[in-house]
This record gives sequence, structure tokens and C-alpha cells, in this order.
Amino acid sequence: MFDEVPVRVWLLIVIAVAAFAPAQYVYRHVAHSPSRRDITQPTEDLSWRTTERFSLSLLMLVALLGLAIFIFTPTAEHVAASPRFWPVLMLVFGVFAAFTVVQGFATRRIEPLVRGFSGTYERSIHPKRYWASMAWNAAMGCLVIWLAYQANEDASTQAIADKCVSAIDVHLLEQQLAACTKFIEARPDDPAGYMDRGLLYLDIGALDQAAADFTRAHGLDPEDPGPLAYRGAASAWKNDRVSAEKDFLAVRSMDPSNPVMLRGEAILKKEAGDLEGAVDRLTASLAREPDNLWALRTRAELYWELGEHEKSAADDRRWLQLKKQVEGSGE
Repeated sequence: MFDEVPVRVWLLIVIAVAAFAPAQYVYRHVAHSPSRRDITQPTEDLSWRTTERFSLSLLMLVALLGLAIFIFTPTAEHVAASPRFWPVLMLVFGVFAAFTVVQGFATRRIEPLVRGFSGTYERSIHPKRYWASMAWNAAMGCLVIWLAYQANEDASTQAIADKCVSAIDVHLLEQQLAACTKFIEARPDDPAGYMDRGLLYLDIGALDQAAADFTRAHGLDPEDPGPLAYRGAASAWKNDRVSAEKDFLAVRSMDPSNPVMLRGEAILKKEAGDLEGAVDRLTASLAREPDNLWALRTRAELYWELGEHEKSAADDRRWLQLKKQVEGSGE
């Protein structure tokens, strides 16, 4: 339910909460102006009413209003999409919390972050609350700064992972492989890195390297049929029928209609001269993944060899249409 709420709405809620305390102070400051005091009423203690606090609260309201307007701009969308956005935001809050502690030592007065601007404690008047607030703000600052560091590390790793799985480009292949390797170094127990690098190796025909990465991914996540299916496909490309069939047998027990396994079996049947069997396997794989370019192209070639030219032409048209879509989207 909460995932359906737009990010802007959450930000507006946070801004509204942050603006409540300074808005309350500005209202009180104006409402309790000495020039508006009823002289028939008892004298009111206005020691809380200072020009410095009023200016600061007013400045914060203006800044928050500007932020509320900014989040609806295209620039804000670009900033929010950056993986560094939340780490930086958390760091700013953490530094601010730490700053309140330093300021509290200097002025002997502090405002606990949970209370807002109306809850100020002075060391000479409320020593226990003063030190409790100092400890609270310090703990909050350290915690959020640490969380910002962790979030930044995660963002960096995710950026490497995104570069690792980006579309194949022969001019960027070395960079992609390096990114996959860095991801694996950062998360040696994450099978995703080995799978992504294995797929890159598979696409360029480095079958032994691909099989090694799929083996490592399978060791880290034995319940996932994906690594075994792709390792079997690598073996099929090497015409290692025994190894391929062994992996496909294991995959079939976990996922009987796994499309990668079916494509691998199609390779084996094609190599054995069973073109109709290869077509059957590719048709079954396309039932699961109808937009797989390799399966469409290969089935079109097999249909042509079998003399079914209309079916071959239909697959070629579908293949060309999907290829244009992929190239147009930059994938």
C-alpha cells in the first residue's frame, strides 16, 4: 500500500512535519507581540520571544517552501533518480544533528531533535534534560551518518552492478567485465555477480569462463535453476552432450519448462540432426519467453531448412520488429 504513494507525497509530508515547529513559533511570536497586548491583562512572560529565533524560524519556513516547490521541477526528478540522493540527504541530516551538539556545548543550550524548536533546554536550568538532549542528538547524528555511509556503499555497488548488466557493446565489453569483477570483489557471496559475468562470457563465446562463473553461482545458490541451465547451455555450445544433459536433468526437476534449458536442448538436437525436435524445444521456450531474439532467429533458420518458408518468414518479421524495439530503447 505504501509503495503506491508517490515519493513527492512522502517528501511533502516530511516538509510539513519539519515546518510545523518554526511555523508555530512564528505564529506565537506575532500573536504575542507586545504592541497587541491587552494592558488590562496580567504581564506575560515573553522571554522566549527573540528576534534571532523569529528570523531563524522564518528563514526555515522560506527554505522549506522553496524545497516544496523544487521537488516538482525536472531537476528534482533527475536528482531523486540518482543513487546518491538518499545517502547525501541522510548525511546532511546527520551533520546537522552533530552541529547541534557542537552548538549546544558553545551556547550551553540545546534543542532535542524530537521536540522541535519550542523545546530548548539550558544547562544551568535543566541539566539532566540538557545532557540527555545532547546525548540523543549526538547518537542520532552518528547513527544517520553511519547509515548514510552504508547507503553510499550500497549505491556504489549497485552502480557497478548496473554497469555490469548493461547491454553488450563490443567497445565497452572490457569495462563491463571489469565492472562485474569489481561487483564480485565487493560481494563475493552474491551469486548475481557471477551470473552476470557468466552471461557476458557466454555472449562472447568464452564458454569455459562462463561455465566457471555459473558453477560458482550454483554453489552459492543451489536452489536456483538458472546457473545450471546456463552452464548446460554452455556445455551444449561446446557439444559436450554428457555435461549438458546432466545439468538439464537437474534443471528439469526444479523447473520443467525452463526456457534456457529448452534452448540448450534445442542446440543439442540441432547438432544431432533432429531439426524438428529442435523446433519443438524452441517453440516451448518461446511460450515462456516470446521475445527472445536468439530463439526466434534460430527457429526461423530451422523452419527454412525444413522447407516451412512461411513460418520462417513470420519468425523473421517478428525478430526484426523486436530487434528494432531493442535498438530503439537502447537496451
